Amino acid sequence: MNTNDNLIDSEVFAQVMEILKETFPETVDVFFKQNQLKLALLHEALGKNDFQKLKDTGHQLKSSSANFGFTRLSNLCRELEKNSDNLSKNELSELIQKIETTFFDTKSALDNR
Repeated sequence: MNTNDNLIDSEVFAQVMEILKETFPETVDVFFKQNQLKLALLHEALGKNDFQKLKDTGHQLKSSSANFGFTRLSNLCRELEKNSDNLSKNELSELIQKIETTFFDTKSALDNR
């Protein structure tokens, strides 16, 4: 069952909680702190037209968010990873904004659990 319009895959999320047990809250906190820095890297890379950095950072965000079951965030980052060479700067900016919004929506959804 998915919650919040596929924001979080409840099954994957529950599995991660079960595996990590008492370290889960700290691990999720580290995820959000580290990846908030990656959001800043996306903006910086876009400003420098560093499409390889966009692709690499998108890949890192995609993988780490998928590991927690953060489905929508992972999917948007996959889109960035695959299309960073093909989208216009405006389209990339819009996609990065969607990623950022989804990142904070995901964090809020967890804070409200």
